Amino acid sequence: MLVRQQHFAGLLKLAQRLPQLRIMIDHIGHMPIDGPAITAEWPAAYHRLAAQPNIFMKVSAVMEQSIIQPAPSEIDFYRPALDALWDAFREDRPIYGSNRPILKRAGSLADSLTIVKTDFAEKGETAGQKYFCDNAKAVYKWPD
Repeated sequence: MLVRQQHFAGLLKLAQRLPQLRIMIDHIGHMPIDGPAITAEWPAAYHRLAAQPNIFMKVSAVMEQSIIQPAPSEIDFYRPALDALWDAFREDRPIYGSNRPILKRAGSLADSLTIVKTDFAEKGETAGQKYFCDNAKAVYKWPD
């Protein structure tokens, strides 16, 4: 689902009505990233979404969500946003996405990958394996 925060209430209703439907939210829900300051509304919104076990979050277009363009390549700029997402969705429901080639507008694929690889490496090997592979296999029902 390519949605923004104003769509979250309707998305929650859909998730509750159709609990067997697996819903993937693209691009971290379009949270604007402005470095160390994220508003309290975003962690709260992420927790409301994560309360529905059939909602998953694609950690894609992270650099594109930066209010600074071209986007910074330092992990610390994105850490508060990524931490809020992790706190809500934990290790079983975030899924990697590159958003390539649109990403080129904000920065390089290498920088984008370094940001998320660094973030998930800090959360442990299991979290990284799930984020980059296992969660997508589970959500999309991919065979081995």
